[in-house]
Amino acid sequence: MNSQSPAKRLPGQEGAEPSPVVRLPRLNAERIREMSARGAESVRESPVRCPACSGPCANVNFEERWTLFGETYTLVRCADCRTMSTFPLPTPKVLDQVYATFAYQWYADHYPAKFLDSMQRLLELRRERIPLGKRILDFGGGQGYFSAAARLLGYQSETYDPVLGAGRPPAPGSYDTVVSFHVLEHSPDPAGTVELMHRFLKPGGTLVLVVPNGLGEGYEKLGSAWTWAQPPLIHLHHFSEQGLAVLLRQVGFELSRVSFHERWDANRVSDVALAKTFARLDSAWGTTRTRRLVAARNSLLRFGTLMLAQAWSRVTPSSALSELRIIATHRP
Repeated sequence: MNSQSPAKRLPGQEGAEPSPVVRLPRLNAERIREMSARGAESVRESPVRCPACSGPCANVNFEERWTLFGETYTLVRCADCRTMSTFPLPTPKVLDQVYATFAYQWYADHYPAKFLDSMQRLLELRRERIPLGKRILDFGGGQGYFSAAARLLGYQSETYDPVLGAGRPPAPGSYDTVVSFHVLEHSPDPAGTVELMHRFLKPGGTLVLVVPNGLGEGYEKLGSAWTWAQPPLIHLHHFSEQGLAVLLRQVGFELSRVSFHERWDANRVSDVALAKTFARLDSAWGTTRTRRLVAARNSLLRFGTLMLAQAWSRVTPSSALSELRIIATHRP
């Protein structure tokens, strides 16, 4: 199955079309008109800059906020690249508390689906002739399903997850390719995390960076209720392609390709059009002793919707898809 969207012009190139403006959660048309009438005086500037492009951030969501661990969090949006982030960013102590109760068992029970997804990703990269070399580091890869799939296809692949303590710290400049699937949105320091990836690559090596599409249809229609949104303390950032492009260039990468994709665990059929149905199905996991059977059933249903979503993606704008992927090259 091919979830690849047509490659598009890179942000900053002449003639590139701007991405659509994201609709913030729970703001209907009447509320948006009211906010517009109130003007700039109603927008509270945050004392932080965008973690992606360093542009000015403003809190334009007056209704949605979360009080957790003694702090009130909301979302701010960059006026330049439209990346959204949690404000204020949580402290290391709060993040330790969050991940102390994180549902890591979900990944174990859904291992077959994650492994199949990893195999699909590798085959996509090979079809696109992305130079992967021989040695691949899966940065933040948790239980190692991508590395297992890569080894099966003949690569020398290792997993390094600094949060889980999985794998040994890699030697600088030792990998042909670093892949990072849905890691950066969790990081309180995106620039520092990308710098680590850059450090582990050989000169001229390839970075495959994947995050939820912060300007996709899921965010646009469902806001924070979208399955891959998960604010304020699981996903700290909701990146746009423009923001990631700036961040990668600042760290020392040269961008080569931007594309958008649908995946089994987040696509516009299961998680937008049929979001309530699949939320109910997914909620059955963890409440029964037959967790793995529920996980297998839900995975099969989701892979079925993925095929429908891929067919749908051929006749709709690629920038509406659920996942943003950027291929970049290490620049010494």
